[in-house]
Amino acid sequence: MVSTRTGLKIQAVIYRCNDGPEFLILHRNTEHGDFWQNVTGNVEPGEDLKVALMREIREEAGIGEDCIDHVTDDVTAFRFRAHDMNFTEHVYAVRIRDSCSIDITRNVDHEHDRYEWVNMDEAVRKVRWYTNADAIRISYIVASSACASLSQPSDKKN
Repeated sequence: MVSTRTGLKIQAVIYRCNDGPEFLILHRNTEHGDFWQNVTGNVEPGEDLKVALMREIREEAGIGEDCIDHVTDDVTAFRFRAHDMNFTEHVYAVRIRDSCSIDITRNVDHEHDRYEWVNMDEAVRKVRWYTNADAIRISYIVASSACASLSQPSDKKN
């Protein structure tokens, strides 16, 4: 079988602003490893990174582009080796509207069996891979600033 892997991956650190940033983590069921993670996925041949990002967010979490308030340029990238290949995983912080719902049931691979909204400390503690934990820590800086600016009253001059 010919591999369609490009060596490029994306990782979405999805957050919403309540009293502070809350991060979405997904649980991979036992057939797919039994661990918590961010939305991640492969970039298909010829696919733009942000197109892959939006596709993976839609496929894994059921979040459409209409629910997304802001996507950062990639906040970091990780290089690692797996499956006898070198990979580069680009990480994006993605803010969604509080009113948007998550739907993991439509994923064709049925890889996730539940999800949680958690604070940064709990997210970092629960995720399996250091790349996910580091991505959450880095994205927390972006998320904290974004959430703080949303809660500040605007200065209007008359």
